[in-house]
Amino acid sequence: MFRLLFILFLFSNTSFADYSQKYFIKGMTCGMCVDSIKGALNKAPHLNIVESQVEVGSVNLKLKTEQKDLNCKVVRVIEGSTDYKVFLDKEYLKPACPKGV
Repeated sequence: MFRLLFILFLFSNTSFADYSQKYFIKGMTCGMCVDSIKGALNKAPHLNIVESQVEVGSVNLKLKTEQKDLNCKVVRVIEGSTDYKVFLDKEYLKPACPKGV
């Protein structure tokens, strides 16, 4: 019986659905830029963000679940309300959402 309760406790406290993604933001240079990104993400409850870590040049998002077209949703949120561009690599060669999607 104790083993069963322990196993149930482990499963209830583990979030198997969490999904993390890092984005690189071209154009961010200061703390005000960080605030702009945070503001944009706060206005996007549909992304189901559990945690976000925003630094100059990058954003780490932890979400409740992996979402279809997540990258494009994040691009629409950030690029739709700021002047920054969102990429999947530090060199800014891979756009987070390909054109036409």
